[in-house]
This record gives sequence, structure tokens and C-alpha cells, in this order.
Amino acid sequence: MKVCLYSALLGLLTGWALPTQAQTPVDSARARLQTQQERTQAAEQVLAAQRRQTAASRATAAETEAALKQQRRDLQTQKRQLKDQQLAADDDHAREKLARDQVRTEKARTRDQKKQLRTGSPTP
Repeated sequence: MKVCLYSALLGLLTGWALPTQAQTPVDSARARLQTQQERTQAAEQVLAAQRRQTAASRATAAETEAALKQQRRDLQTQKRQLKDQQLAADDDHAREKLARDQVRTEKARTRDQKKQLRTGSPTP
């Protein structure tokens, strides 16, 4: 559509429009006025098409920007969730290590008690 409008405008500007046979100077002036009005109308149509295209481009840019902002928010949420999961995993690992240490301590105590029972020495 844009190309068609440009072609029409170019045709009018370069004189491709069919000349009219002017009978009098008034007819000649009317013909020039008609030609100028057609050129003006063609230029207005091109301008309107360009404005619609600009508006569509701006709307697309705004949608893209909104989508990008949403992606950034989602990414920040995911980062926070990952950090929370890592902290929970670290806490779980620390509790597991503490539990292993307690099991090791209890096993050592049990061994010591069994050894003391076998040897007959007093328990501390």
C-alpha cells in the first residue's frame, strides 16, 4: 500500500497525470487547481499511512518493552527462589552433618561403655 501511494504521488508530481485540454484561462486555472488538489490528497494519504505505521511501530515497541519488564521481574523472582532453595539446602546439609556427628559421638560412647563393662571399670 505504501508503494502504491508513493507511486501515485510520484506520478502526480512528475506530470504523469493526463493533461486536460483547457479552453480558457479559467479552465486552465481550474485544471491546475484540480491537479494540485490531487497532489495534496495523495500527499495526505501518504502521510496518513506513515502515521499509522509509526503508531503501529510504537505499539509494538511498547508491547515488547512490557514483555521484557515482565521477564526481568520473573527472573528476579526465580533468583530469589533459587537463593532460598540454596539456603534451605545449606541448612539441611548443616543439620545432616550435625546428626552424623551426634551418631558418631553416640557410637563412640556406646563403644566406650561396652569396653568399660567388659573391663569392669567405672563409667564416668
